[in-house]
Amino acid sequence: MKNGFFGIPNPFVSYETLADAARAAGFEMDAPGTIKSYDETSFQVMNNQMVQVIFSNADSRLIIRKASGDEDISGDYNVYTKTQEVDVNGISVTMKGNDETVQLATWTDKGYTYAVTSGTAMTLETMTDLVSQVK
Repeated sequence: MKNGFFGIPNPFVSYETLADAARAAGFEMDAPGTIKSYDETSFQVMNNQMVQVIFSNADSRLIIRKASGDEDISGDYNVYTKTQEVDVNGISVTMKGNDETVQLATWTDKGYTYAVTSGTAMTLETMTDLVSQVK
């Protein structure tokens, strides 16, 4: 304790590769290796239960998450004006955004829950293509 303040421990542990992070969490995960316009990529695991891949640049972040179960793991509590269900390779994906753009996609498949959260609005087509690459 320094100056009367307690630090909250960071629940995320960083890894060099997605494969390393997935091993630590105990399940496989597929995600794009790079995403156009994002110049940094990091891999993290929270409490040995959730893997997240963070793509970032100077202006924005895009986060892809996977965990066991069926809870919403997005961490996105924004209120969006539009919610729609989209079929992506036979899986029902909930897409949320404003007007004609999307910033959040969530879904469950085979005992896992997933989320893609983008700090930058994207087209439905771009989000659908991204979701199709996550397993």
